[in-house]
Amino acid sequence: MKYLLVVAHPDDETLGAGASMWKWTHEGHTVDVCIMCTEAKARAFRPEDNELEDDTNASNKFLGVNRIYEGTFPNIEMNTVPHLKLVQFIESAIKESEPDIIITHHPADTNNDHLQTSMACQEAIRLFQRRPEVKRVKEFWYMEVPSCTEWKINNAMVTFNPNCYVEVGKEGVEAKIQALSMYRGVMRPYPHPRSAEYITSLAKENNIKYQEYAPSGGTDASKAQFAASGVFSTCLAVCARYIHSTATMIHLEDMEAVKALAEAIVRTLDNKKMEEIKRNM
Repeated sequence: MKYLLVVAHPDDETLGAGASMWKWTHEGHTVDVCIMCTEAKARAFRPEDNELEDDTNASNKFLGVNRIYEGTFPNIEMNTVPHLKLVQFIESAIKESEPDIIITHHPADTNNDHLQTSMACQEAIRLFQRRPEVKRVKEFWYMEVPSCTEWKINNAMVTFNPNCYVEVGKEGVEAKIQALSMYRGVMRPYPHPRSAEYITSLAKENNIKYQEYAPSGGTDASKAQFAASGVFSTCLAVCARYIHSTATMIHLEDMEAVKALAEAIVRTLDNKKMEEIKRNM
């Protein structure tokens, strides 16, 4: 199965369907992402251009995304762009990606760029009717994007009421949170919808199986933390079978995930981030 997510901004794909994307790619399916406003110039807490690009690539790589189609339409000004241009950009992504399922924003989201993206996508999915050589889209889905979809302010529109759920499990939810953390300036403290606690609560609210796990034992990271005057420490762990034996087994995808997360953490540890960590100790 091939999936194409069409979103307005970098991180919308992860906020909306990050856990599902991780599940699908780990099951061998192909996931592509089309981002309309790649630069997101109007975003609060926005990092530098190269940092945002690195974050987008790192997060999507971690989730297993095959390809990203990048648009440069104006942020929070997509309503000033001719509708046809938006449609044609999405159509070009559809022709190359050849998806079976297309996923985008719900048109009632409290963000004008989400609305414009959704409306353009609704038009673009009919491309196969005009161009017989283009692969037919089997299904068209809307997704919930925390901090935009749940507001449901515009009562003149039918609000988002999901009727399709993807069982992602605890691993999928945690993968989504990890992928979001790779976007600098995106996560917020609870009870903000972009907090880890809120994302976890969505899984519980929608009766998605979610298993809590508290490991016993420890690692040498705790020793390093208290060495001398103290060392900033953390532990990135890989689940293993037959640990501490000559036949220890791990999943290679888990190893790649830990590698991607370590790279993302290192990229965020500039002087500004280190000072922030010190202030919150």
